[in-house]
Amino acid sequence: MEKKRILRYDIIRTVAIFLVLMCHVSAFLVIQFPDTSTLEFQMGNIPNGICRACIPLFVMLSGALLLKEEKPFDVKTFYKKSLLWVGLLLVGWLAFYALFYSVILPALTHQPIEFKNFIEYVLTFKGSDYPHLWYMFMVFGLYLMLPIFRLFVKKENIKYVVGIVVAAIIYTFLMKTLNVFVVNSENHPTLFTTFVSKFHLEGLGGYIAYFLLGWLFDNFEIKKPYRIVIYIVGLLALIAQIVTIQLVYNDIPSIRNYLSADLTLPVILYGSAVFLLITSLCKDKTHNSKILSFLSNGSFGVYMVHVLILEIFTRVWLTPDKLNIHPMLYFLLIYVIIIVLSYIITYFISKIKYIRKAIHIK
Repeated sequence: MEKKRILRYDIIRTVAIFLVLMCHVSAFLVIQFPDTSTLEFQMGNIPNGICRACIPLFVMLSGALLLKEEKPFDVKTFYKKSLLWVGLLLVGWLAFYALFYSVILPALTHQPIEFKNFIEYVLTFKGSDYPHLWYMFMVFGLYLMLPIFRLFVKKENIKYVVGIVVAAIIYTFLMKTLNVFVVNSENHPTLFTTFVSKFHLEGLGGYIAYFLLGWLFDNFEIKKPYRIVIYIVGLLALIAQIVTIQLVYNDIPSIRNYLSADLTLPVILYGSAVFLLITSLCKDKTHNSKILSFLSNGSFGVYMVHVLILEIFTRVWLTPDKLNIHPMLYFLLIYVIIIVLSYIITYFISKIKYIRKAIHIK
């Protein structure tokens, strides 16, 4: 009898990967058509805001799964198997995409091939508008710290965990968001951020808040009135992000990097609301849907290969100038192509005995 899978985990993983693909396709429109008065920018800005829950969902899901108290954990085994495997995947995919951007893509676009770009991509992701491998570096860092999290992330320590999350939101997310107000003045920090930075609480930086929030939402039921508040605040944060970027992007292009970044208040408020909504709707339900299992299992492979397809189609085969169609139709066309081809490639790779491990399907 086939073992039933937990519904909320597979839905979160599937929604997250679909949002990642939406993020990169819509980002192409925003980057290529930076004038906010154009329909192309508007068609890119809205989905580019909606998709910003993708990384929060992935990181919170990792926290929910890896911080389970009832799940046995051995540091030595974890480092030997999981951490080592993440490291090997990172090195392998980093080499692959460095080769793609230094040799393959220049050849396809009739640009000069410069092997120095191989090293520059490895060090800085040079050449890509979608440096998605940064996520693997971040995951590797979280894995390094996991044994420390496992020591204190327990239900009896919930007050301390909540305290750390709140402190991290203030020190990291609030400070980065406040910089929006000075982004047009050489990025000088605000008076508040200057004061708070004096305490040097760097340990509260990064994606720790998402990691711990995933565990909190997965293990403790939030009462309905509080959930509704979180949903409303999350929706307002999403709307504020989209509208603000639309209004000021022409004057301050870097505003998108501030309001849409993972470590800002609008994104954590919106991402948390989406994660909590899915968790609350699914609760402890299980499923045996082959389609959902396929979509969920293939998420890592799709994440790894989709940029390859996106770059080839938007830069070589189906560039906007070759397809004189409505920007929304272009967005939908590329989005569907990326989804379908990414899953097809992932599926066929999963059938190859040794290579299948490169997409984390054992």
